[in-house]
Amino acid sequence: APPTPRSAARWSTAPAWLPHVRPTAPGESAMVTLNAGVPVPTMTNADGTLDRRRIAAFKILDMVLSAGMSSRLMYNVRERNGLVYHISSQSEVLGDAAFFRLVSWMNPANGPKALDIAFDQLRKLASGDEAKGGLTDHEMSKAVAQAGRRIADSTGNAVNRGKVYAARWATGRELETPAQMLQELDSVTKADVRDAARDVVANLDRARMVFVAPHDIGRSLRSAMLSAPQQEVA
Repeated sequence: APPTPRSAARWSTAPAWLPHVRPTAPGESAMVTLNAGVPVPTMTNADGTLDRRRIAAFKILDMVLSAGMSSRLMYNVRERNGLVYHISSQSEVLGDAAFFRLVSWMNPANGPKALDIAFDQLRKLASGDEAKGGLTDHEMSKAVAQAGRRIADSTGNAVNRGKVYAARWATGRELETPAQMLQELDSVTKADVRDAARDVVANLDRARMVFVAPHDIGRSLRSAMLSAPQQEVA
């Protein structure tokens, strides 16, 4: 039988496991939980209104990077190189502030190479050159469709629509109908997505990390974000 969860008495009325807080047992591998955030330029127009097309471009960038097992991060970091259990990206807009976030769970020994490859994919997208790994037409159309399905899922009923509108109101964003959100996605070009990737790459030196690990590997993780890519498997 598994040991009694230590979280149950203090943080929950029901048994609930707290990962990464107990010592690693014999035969187990430690795991790092990583959250890396990169601030990007504000997504506002000269008149102070939100630049909806640019926000939509970041949504599509997220789809290209982490929507599904064939996405760039999941394929190149997990499936092709076996370096992580999970990896994904998410762009956030909070009023006039915005940031790009990467989340991953991995073995500490794999952390530097995993981030190296992940941010190399961003650099390839920022190049805008398909010959150098830039965004393809197929990726673009697939990402727009995936982002559209997520909008449909998140606004499919009154409860979900209420959550979406409440979050936008709380962060000072204009309210939009689902139809308007889909129109914004359709207006985005490959150059817009390239520019979104460039915004992230240009601000990597301002990145901040939060991670849970058995020992401090922050310097090696940060160095991997800023370094030239390591060699991937063939």
